[in-house]
Amino acid sequence: MNTRRLQYLILLLILLLAFALRVYRIDASALRGDEAFAVRYWAAPPSEVLQTLAWVEPHPFGTFFGFWAWKSLVGESELAMRMLPALLNLLGVAAMYALARRLRMGTWAALLAAFLWAVNPGLIWHSQDVRNYAPWAGLSAVALWLLVRAAEKQRRIDWLLYVIVEVITLYVFFLEAFMLVVHGLYVLWVAWQGGEKRRDEDAQTAWGSKPHASS
Repeated sequence: MNTRRLQYLILLLILLLAFALRVYRIDASALRGDEAFAVRYWAAPPSEVLQTLAWVEPHPFGTFFGFWAWKSLVGESELAMRMLPALLNLLGVAAMYALARRLRMGTWAALLAAFLWAVNPGLIWHSQDVRNYAPWAGLSAVALWLLVRAAEKQRRIDWLLYVIVEVITLYVFFLEAFMLVVHGLYVLWVAWQGGEKRRDEDAQTAWGSKPHASS
């Protein structure tokens, strides 16, 4: 087995571990108060939510629409409703690996980042909770990876994908706005680094084009 296949196999095992930790006894307890509220009121039909809840709840409409769509698809049992946060949080495992690789941190560092996401107790707990925190974490990690890729490749399609995922993430949890500030600072830093590199290259070109005095 070559190195690339081995690292993908390890990543797959980490994903399976993350899934197992998130679904283990996921329906062992009844919905707690906030979860029951989310299932009853957040996941209500959009027309009902827009008339009442959307104007008083400190959460964006994407959260309500997402839980309503999921409830309409799979039902409202503890297992069914808790699976949405669990599945969306799994995105962070792959995103951490891809982000570390994009930042050239090395294969083992990338796998370690994915593993730490997989076994993080806080993420596991929220992944079994019918709220928007675990989905937000997973989507936010994907958005960050897309940003780093777009800043490096400078392709229109990459920037479009980043914008789409970031907008979805903002509609899941308002606090993503703080991450948006971090994203902006990263883009400025990349632009500054690119300017420094171009100035160095221009200086080297100008120096190389100067005639040298004969000895």
